[in-house]
Amino acid sequence: CHLRLGVADQVGGGIYLGWSDAVVEACVISGNLSGNRGGGIFTEGGDPLIQDCVITGNWGYSGGGVCFGGTGTSLLRACTVAGNLGSYGGGLRAYSSSPFVLERCIVWGNCSFIAGDEIYASVGELRCCVVDSTGVDGSTHNVTYDEYCRFTDPAFCDPSGCGWTVNGDWTLEAGSICLAENSPCGER
Repeated sequence: CHLRLGVADQVGGGIYLGWSDAVVEACVISGNLSGNRGGGIFTEGGDPLIQDCVITGNWGYSGGGVCFGGTGTSLLRACTVAGNLGSYGGGLRAYSSSPFVLERCIVWGNCSFIAGDEIYASVGELRCCVVDSTGVDGSTHNVTYDEYCRFTDPAFCDPSGCGWTVNGDWTLEAGSICLAENSPCGER
């Protein structure tokens, strides 16, 4: 599915998952706007799985691409979170009671006005991800990386800058560290 150009006054410009164990799979979530949390996706409670999604060009005050709120553990698997914009957590924001796990994800090229271009979170775990760690607000936060994480440009074909847009080609160039044949995990 393609969720584009959605607008929400408060939370979840593209998708709002309230107390849900839903699975969101193989979606393009781009160009959405939230006046508060989660420009692309906002989760509140439950244990949702977001898998094989491209989350780009969204804007939200807190969590431009994705915002995890409430309790439960949210899991993003094999997702691209890029080119999103927010004040706190351009790519991803998770509140203190909202632990998250990212597996085989790309979190790169997001922007924030205040803190955490890529991730602004209290607690989270990244497994076999490609992330720009300079954009992870970790001064007082506990975001951990496993030994398979990489901190190098994923080599998108034609990325757009950060902002509220549906533009950009977020596929990967040949030779990208994120392709299965080049990944230390052997899969994307």
